[in-house]
Amino acid sequence: IPVYVFNQTSISGLAAQAGAELEAAGWNVVGVDNWRGFVPEDTVYYYPGDKAAAQQLSDSFPQIARVWPASSPMPGGALTVILASTDRK
Repeated sequence: IPVYVFNQTSISGLAAQAGAELEAAGWNVVGVDNWRGFVPEDTVYYYPGDKAAAQQLSDSFPQIARVWPASSPMPGGALTVILASTDRK
C-alpha cells in the first residue's frame, strides 16, 4: 500500500528522514511533504479497508502510536503518516 509522509513540526527534513526509515522497513513511500493543519500527535491515517495495514505500520514504528480514520484532503488509496511531535526517539 502506498504511504505518504507529512511533517507538521519545525524540524526541517523530518518527513524525508521518516520516509527513508519506512522505506528501509519495506513500506512503499510515494511522497513526502509538509502538512498545514493541526494533528495532536504522530498519526497513521487510513481509509476504509486499510486499517490493518495502518496498525501494522504503527506496530512497526511505536513512535507513531495513533491510528485514525483518514479524511480529505489526505490522499485516497494510501496511508498518510503525519509527524507532529518534535520529541524524536
